[in-house]
Amino acid sequence: VVADTSIDYSLSLGDYFTEHFTTLGGEIVGEDTYLQGDADFSAQIQRIQGLDTPPDGLFISSYSPDLGTIVRQTRAAGIETPIMGGDTYDDSQFWAVVGPDLANNIYFATHGWFGTEAGDDMAPFIERYTAAYGDRPATAFTLTGWDAVYILAQAIEAAGTTDGAAVAQAMEGMTFDLLSGNLSWSDAASGHQPTKEVAIVSLQGGEPSFEKWVLPENPPAP
Repeated sequence: VVADTSIDYSLSLGDYFTEHFTTLGGEIVGEDTYLQGDADFSAQIQRIQGLDTPPDGLFISSYSPDLGTIVRQTRAAGIETPIMGGDTYDDSQFWAVVGPDLANNIYFATHGWFGTEAGDDMAPFIERYTAAYGDRPATAFTLTGWDAVYILAQAIEAAGTTDGAAVAQAMEGMTFDLLSGNLSWSDAASGHQPTKEVAIVSLQGGEPSFEKWVLPENPPAP
């Protein structure tokens, strides 16, 4: 597990992965850090290559612009083990930096998918988006922006008011049918844990491919 120390998100994602992976019976054979802006991953690569137990996979928690450089340097060093990450991998700029020659055997979890696996509402959305902006949506973050508006609209309608407390209360008891999948939250006492499937996407030859939907079980508390 390699975590970028620049922001709390990258650190916490690495911690969550470690916690849940070990709970499932996995073993973390090495942990390392990286600082966004260093642009040189060679020291971490040497430590990975020097591990007594070669890892079956690498979880690299970072973000652009350095994420592409990190992964490209890792692959260029001859490390071909699967690389895993979170939604920051859902970025066409990242795919381009790694390049089609080295962007292989990479897997990440993200918020949605634009293919037929996403359901019947996706194709009309893509058509409308393309008509408005001249190109297809590039990443699943387009979906989260659209969905956020519809969550608020549905919750306001259910609450019958725009009062913040009432809308929040309504959201706790609803299941939202969204472009990115069904979503519900636990109550405030339980930490508003989301229940939502994520899309597992792979990169092969620099091109993203849908793998499957996964509903996380027993995620660490926020």
